[in-house]
Amino acid sequence: MPFEKLNEHFEHTFAGAGIETPNELQEKIMARTKQGGDLLVIAPEKSGKTIAAALSVFQKVPESYEGSPRAIVITGSADKTKSLAALISNVTRRRELSVEMAHEKGPMIEQRNNIFDGADIIIGTAGRIYDLYIQNGINLGMLKLFIIDDANDMLKEATLIQIRRLAGSLPKCQRMVLASSVTPKLEKMLEEILVNEMVLEA
Repeated sequence: MPFEKLNEHFEHTFAGAGIETPNELQEKIMARTKQGGDLLVIAPEKSGKTIAAALSVFQKVPESYEGSPRAIVITGSADKTKSLAALISNVTRRRELSVEMAHEKGPMIEQRNNIFDGADIIIGTAGRIYDLYIQNGINLGMLKLFIIDDANDMLKEATLIQIRRLAGSLPKCQRMVLASSVTPKLEKMLEEILVNEMVLEA
């Protein structure tokens, strides 16, 4: 869905969330999201990767639907989780999509209950999302999009293990990794997560 139609679909909430028009990188990512297929985005800080991740979520989850989540975005910290969840909630509020957070600064039981009650979109850290998954707090059966944002912030061994295990449990869905650079450690993770991915560099 082109940006203008997406904005119209969400009843012109983009400007209020600080999203005016997509830059070149964001347009390319939106086009790939529409086509399907895994994607690796390599771009510097402040290039608009996180906004691109949000735009991809809007494309894949335009309407609320009762059941399990259809998009999961993994962030590098609780603060990034809160910021991205606020942005996505702001844009989707008139469509009443359920956006739930999962991070270590919040109570796990409350997060689990909120997600279990019905979440269209989950934003969270790898550790908390993994913990909720192994406790049967997250059903991945209807997942359409799995995004790792700022992957360079997630290269601790424990985090890598959690991401690998989550990725290994996913159904067939589109996977996207956003990074500022590809290090040997990240490259190893990418080999286990992405399949025949397109690479976009900015």
